[in-house]
Parts: sequence; structure tokens; C-alpha cells
Amino acid sequence: MKILITNTDVLNGGCAAMMQALLRLLRRAFGDDTEFLVYVNRPEAASRLYPDVAFRRWLYLSWEDSLKIKLPWRVHRFVNKVRFALGAHSVRRGLLSAARLLLTSEELRDLMEYSTADLIIANGGTTLVENYYLQPHIFDFNVTLFFSRPLIFFTQSLGPFLRRYNRLPLRRIFDRSALVMLRDRKSLDNLLALGVANANMYVTADAALALADADVIERAANDASPMGSSINVAISVREWKFFRTVSRTAGMDRYIEAFRALTAHLVKRYKAHVTYISSCQGIPECREDDSAIASSIVEALPDGIRESVMVDKDFHPPEELMSRIREYDLVIATRFHMVILALCVGVPALPVSYEFKTEELFAGLNQRDWVQDIEQISAGSLIRAADSFIQAIPRERKALFEAVERERVRAIESIELVKQAFERWAEAEPTCEAGVDEPRERGLSKTTVAGSLACRKTD
Repeated sequence: MKILITNTDVLNGGCAAMMQALLRLLRRAFGDDTEFLVYVNRPEAASRLYPDVAFRRWLYLSWEDSLKIKLPWRVHRFVNKVRFALGAHSVRRGLLSAARLLLTSEELRDLMEYSTADLIIANGGTTLVENYYLQPHIFDFNVTLFFSRPLIFFTQSLGPFLRRYNRLPLRRIFDRSALVMLRDRKSLDNLLALGVANANMYVTADAALALADADVIERAANDASPMGSSINVAISVREWKFFRTVSRTAGMDRYIEAFRALTAHLVKRYKAHVTYISSCQGIPECREDDSAIASSIVEALPDGIRESVMVDKDFHPPEELMSRIREYDLVIATRFHMVILALCVGVPALPVSYEFKTEELFAGLNQRDWVQDIEQISAGSLIRAADSFIQAIPRERKALFEAVERERVRAIESIELVKQAFERWAEAEPTCEAGVDEPRERGLSKTTVAGSLACRKTD
């Protein structure tokens, strides 16, 4: 069996954690001999970091770079779309000689991979929000559906979708998907508001929670000991560009000052040893490096404080990062998956929310009150929250980690939804008689890959 995993960027440690959890779960469901191919935006760097995984470049990026002739932008875009659409139709009809004339070797190889995949899964995460450019993902999903491959969305937080040019293609994509898995109720509401009518939509736990160890979680739930006289604290910070209530500059200045004040407070009051460490750092090819923000915070700390604080600038794959987090008594994290990985190893986490996914996660854990909103954060509010959280940990730990265990089980059991969706699709898969043209939906042009639904010809 061959499974393609798309829509991901494993240079982001959160996406990497979800990918690793997904691969583990898929092997459990479909067998250890399952073949995987993971599509990312920087396959060379991904292969260096995760050499046991086969990576390919996002199909959209290969397509975008493929036409070398110089034309006005709009003409170039149109010609490239027509060329690719004709090439894709040639691949679908088995006309490989024509496909070779129309497509680059990279495009042809990738379309062959897509057309012969047994299952295509969009990796979980938060890529489908309108803070980001969605066209590469829409392009990818449409290619999957064009070849009538079963498309599954794994544990997403997504939406809302307010821009008209995103709404129609995404509604069509979600309606035609074999399964849509969401990690919070708000994402489901966003799809319902979009008008999606797919009966196979489910809210379940974030995939990375499947990496947790049940024995570790049980020990954490049963640990009622207070914090010691000196504590080890890990802090994760990040750059954020999408403030809603203040400018990016004002928001980041306030955010940085809040963490600088918190760090000094932790050292003074709790004799804390503080390490800034995050899931996005230490990779030259990655646009984001959280250690740069951390360094700007630590470098401005006063003498006498700075000696108790360090910045870990190295890259750590998810399992190694989890191992390091175990060394701490407490994690204060902005990165969503730093929070999840801390919980996976039994370490309490105080979250700073920059998107609704964090609030939804902690609502599911019955811990919503601890979430700190990046829009409202200040030095005073963050210090008060940390003090309250540290004092509450002994009494909150049991309820917190019992809830984490429930989510861990949900994350593992979610693979059954994937297996059932694949089996439903396999049973219902249409075939076409030789020589009969493929059916089209909603009057779409045959030369438009986006939106065309084809049934495979029998061998």
C-alpha cells in the first residue's frame, strides 16, 4: 500500500511531531510494509533532518517553477495552467508520450505518484487559515481529487474562510473528501459556516498526543508534590505577525517585555533556572527561528539574572525535544506543540495563545482559564498567571493529566476513522469502461484540473 502525506512543512517541529505520530498510527492500521511519501516545501533539508522518511517537493512549487519562457505574468500563469491541465489529463488517460511533452520530469513523476497512491492524507496542523496563502494547498487537494484518490484531512484546526476566492474551492474540496478530522469544535463550526455538507467530519485529538506514554501520564497524574525551592523552567517564544488589536511592532514589543519581566521574576522569586527552547529553531533553511526572539529577550536581562538563563539554539527532533522537556518542572510556551509535547511527557504547561487552537485544546482539557492571550499579554498579567499556575500545579495536576490521558487515547483511536474511511472509499470506488470518457461534476471544464472528478479505468 502506498500513502502520500501532503500539506506539511516538517521544518516546523509541530508539523514534524504530527507527521511522526501519523506515520506510527498508519503503520499500526495498514501494516509495517506500507510505503510512505511525504510532500514538503524543502525536501533536501527535511531529508537531512529525517533521513528515514522519503520526501518530495510540494507539487505546486514544482509547477510554479516549471515554465521557463518569459511572458507577462498573467499570460505566463494562464499558459502554465493549461499546459499542466493537459499534462494531467494525459497522465490520467495513460498517454505518457503526450504527458512527457507537456510536463517536466518532476511533474510527471509526481503526477504518477498521485495517480497511483492508495491514500493521500493532508497532515494535521493549522495551515488552512487565511493568515497564510492557501493556493498551494488548494492546488494539491485538487490534483488528488482529479485522480479520484481518497483525500483525508488529519486533525486540522482551520478557518474561518471569509475570502470569496477561497470559499468555493475549499467547500468543494471538503465536500468531496473521504474524511475530514478536526481537533476542535470551532474548526467544525467554520466548515459548517462554509456550507460543507460532508457527513464524514469528526472532532478528535491532535495527532501529536499519540506520542505520549501512558505510564508517564499516569505518574504525572498521581504526583501531588509541590514545586521545590528551586525550579527548572522551559520557555518557548516565537515571532507573531498577525496581531488584530495592535500593530505588529507594538504587539511584539509588549510580548518581549512581558517575557523579559517574567524571566527576571522567576529567577528572583523561585530561584529558577530558565531555558529558552522551542520546536522551531536551529534549521538554517527555516524562515522562523524562535531562538532569535529568545536571544533578544535574554541579552537585555540585568546582571545577576542573566547568569541563571540560557538559550538553547539547537535543532531537536520531536522525540529528542520531548526527552529534554522531561528535565523541567514547568513549561511556559507560545508554540502550540511545545505545549502538547510538554503534556505528553507529564510536564505542566502554561500556554500563550496566538490562534484559537490553544484555547480549544485547553477547553477540552477543562483548563481554559490558564490560557494567556497574546493580544492582551503584559508583564503584570503574565507574572500573575505564572505565580497562580505554580501554586495551583499540585492540586491541578491530577485533573490535568487525566484529561491528557483521555486525549492520548482519542488520538490513537482516531486512526480507526482513517481505516474505516479508506474501506468505505474502496468499496464505493467507481470504475469506467474502456473508451468511455470520465464524468465531470458541476459543469466544470475538462481542461480544469481543479474540481474535476474522474473515475479510474479498469486495468
